[in-house]
Amino acid sequence: MSTTSEISNLVEEINLKPQLVSFLVNGVLFELNEELIQKRASNSILAREDRRAQFYDIDKNVYVFDQPSDVFEVLVYFISTGLLSRPTNINNLKLYSLLSFFEMDKTVINTFKKMEHLVFEINWEKTQ
Repeated sequence: MSTTSEISNLVEEINLKPQLVSFLVNGVLFELNEELIQKRASNSILAREDRRAQFYDIDKNVYVFDQPSDVFEVLVYFISTGLLSRPTNINNLKLYSLLSFFEMDKTVINTFKKMEHLVFEINWEKTQ
């Protein structure tokens, strides 16, 4: 029989463990810390249970996405570290498409667009 202190220790240990969310992306399993998802992608499909529910596979106990897993790794890296960086083997438009698909925050998308020179400013005075 467990003592009260053993139960308290167990509850504390459970609370200290990060809650992981599992994503199966094009056959590759990723596990992300729920707290980091909320911190770095709070309004995205990944963070909002009501929006990601449609992708949940109850038999596998994972969220399943038909997206390129190599591109998703960039998103995993961003959520894990806070650094948005595109490896040279990842096409910038594919990454932009993935960021848009998961409805990442506009700040993240705009930062990526500027980083990749996908933002073009037009001087309207000179065009008229």
